[in-house]
Amino acid sequence: MATPMTAAQFLAQLDKWDLRYVEIPGWKTNNREGHGAWGGVNGFIWHHTGVTIEADDARTYAAGTLFHGRSDLPGPLCHASIGIDGTLYLVGWGRANHAGGGDPKVLQHVVNEDYTGQLHPTKGNADGIDGNAHFYGVEIQYSGSHAMADAQYASALRLSAAVLDHHGWTEKSVIAHAEWSSDKWDPGRAPNKVMDMVAVRADVKATLGGEGGGGD
Repeated sequence: MATPMTAAQFLAQLDKWDLRYVEIPGWKTNNREGHGAWGGVNGFIWHHTGVTIEADDARTYAAGTLFHGRSDLPGPLCHASIGIDGTLYLVGWGRANHAGGGDPKVLQHVVNEDYTGQLHPTKGNADGIDGNAHFYGVEIQYSGSHAMADAQYASALRLSAAVLDHHGWTEKSVIAHAEWSSDKWDPGRAPNKVMDMVAVRADVKATLGGEGGGGD
């Protein structure tokens, strides 16, 4: 397990990997401290928001719903969010309500980076272990009922590379929420259809290795 990045270290990684980002005021101290552990961290989870947000509304959505949460789930709901134009919005740092309960066997595979293919969890929110302690999370602002925008995908790859680069992790530390929790199907590519994470991880690996225009 790894010590979580500080907010300053995270910003340094975003700059290193040439990510365009907007800091929502207060994001560095917006977390769920006192409601469970934060770290050690083991990986990075991709999510979709379940609704496609237009570019003009992306900051408002990040500063509202994602920063503060919903009536049934307090914020932050992620660490960062990606708008339809690829802009990254920084929402919280520390423990965030994004992963929920998930499969301990999946966690062990991510820790060991010893799996192949798509992961298929058998546990979820009701009977799983606390994923919010172990994972960074990004909410990509699209419905999941169709593919995300190309700009979002490119930013998600670079953001993943930025996290992996800091910790010395491989692409196998990047998983879908659907690979963590049996209750979920995000990030989607069609209704109730999770993305091909084998292909995603291949693209993350290429980005991390510089083939996708990664950092120096």
